[in-house]
This record gives sequence, C-alpha cells and structure tokens, in this order.
Amino acid sequence: MTRRVFCDANVLYPSLLRDLLIRLAGADLVELRWSDEVQNEWIRNLLEHRPDLSPAALERTRQRMEGAVEGARVTGYEPLVPTLSLPDPEDRHVLAAAITGEATHLLTFNLRDFPVSVLQPHGITPVHPDAALLAWLQEWPHEVVAVVRRLSTALQRPPMSPQAVADGLVTLGLPVSGERLRFLLESDDTREGL
Repeated sequence: MTRRVFCDANVLYPSLLRDLLIRLAGADLVELRWSDEVQNEWIRNLLEHRPDLSPAALERTRQRMEGAVEGARVTGYEPLVPTLSLPDPEDRHVLAAAITGEATHLLTFNLRDFPVSVLQPHGITPVHPDAALLAWLQEWPHEVVAVVRRLSTALQRPPMSPQAVADGLVTLGLPVSGERLRFLLESDDTREGL
C-alpha cells in the first residue's frame, strides 16, 4: 500500500486512531494529509458529542498535529470543489483536498460516500482504516508494533497497555487489524525484532 493518505474527518475523530496515525507518520511509515475543513469537522463533531471537552484543548490538539506532521495541511483546493461529483456533495471538499494533496489513498470509514469509480480517475483509492492498518501491519509488522508500544507508554488518561490499544481499535471498527495487532503483540518473534 502506498503511504500518502488523506484523512477524512471520521478517522481523526477518535483520539486513539488519530494518535496512532500521527505516530505512524512520525515514524515515517505513512504520509498524512488533511485540510482545515477536515480538522474543523472532526473538532466540531467531537464538541457536539462531548460537551465536557474544551474547544481550547482541541485547538491545542490541532496545533500539535500540525507541528507533528510536517506538510500534512493541504490548502488551495477550493476551486476544485465545484467540479467534483460525489453521492454527498458536502464531501466534495475532502476529495478536492485529497487530489490537491496528491494523496494516493483516502482514509475513511464511509467508503460508500467515496466510490472507487469517482476517485480512481484521480489516482486515489478509498480505503477503510481497518484495511489500511492491516496492510501496514503486513508490510512493517515490527515497526507498527513498536509504534503501538510507544503509544501505549504515552497514554496516561486512561493508561492503556498495548493489548488495550489493540482492543480499542477493534471497538472503533478495526476488527481485522486489531486482531492482527493483538497476535503480533503476543508473538515472541515480534518482541525479539524490536
């Protein structure tokens, strides 16, 4: 799987998946792209569902993301939006930014909103996070497991073991890759390769 991935808002919404993606990018395993509109969308949706969260804290998260992943922010895609057609016209900005950001994959939980027939002419493949993580686990098992272990160490509220991270990914809708990660975490070969 090619590594330049544009993130839809729904994959940045869950903090565990967002943190994992940022760390995979920090380990140079993937190149992430997003736009301000995508950032605004996941933050807006999270505040709507979690009124206990502070807008200022989420703005700090956005700033940390921008600082952690150099070159992720895509701009200048707006003129392309009206030229595109998708099942939900509200999603055109996502595809426009993915095209402008030269993404090879569009990472989304909503594959039906991004038909292959529409994305393929732009050289972009829609991919579910479960399939993407599974591909990365197959291509770089030791490196991804090492990233998960570092993520586990960094998580403090609440603390999470590497196995709990795998369980959390399953709960988020990544059952196949979560199970594969669980297997690799238990594997002596993986531990020796770190």
